[in-house]
Amino acid sequence: AHICAASGIRAIIAESLLPHHPDLPTIADSLGCNLTELLVAGGEDYRLVFTVAPGRDKELHELMKSQGIDVFRIGETVEGGGVFLRSGAEVREITYGGFEH
Repeated sequence: AHICAASGIRAIIAESLLPHHPDLPTIADSLGCNLTELLVAGGEDYRLVFTVAPGRDKELHELMKSQGIDVFRIGETVEGGGVFLRSGAEVREITYGGFEH
């Protein structure tokens, strides 16, 4: 959220694109936890989030794949501010959903 504010951009994360272990939905359900909340604010950050210039995402994906590194497109950036989650047609702000340093 801080980087978005400083850059004047809004991050829009697509819930359907968030990577996770295939067993996580079953585990979340058995614990009575909301899968989406776990994915966006449920614990330690273990992935690096970055942006790529428009039209260069395939190039980056191929380069990283050649190095044995998985990258995942999880959304887009537009003008504005904050961090938002798109779940189907619904878009809601999640700017302050995680740990505040």
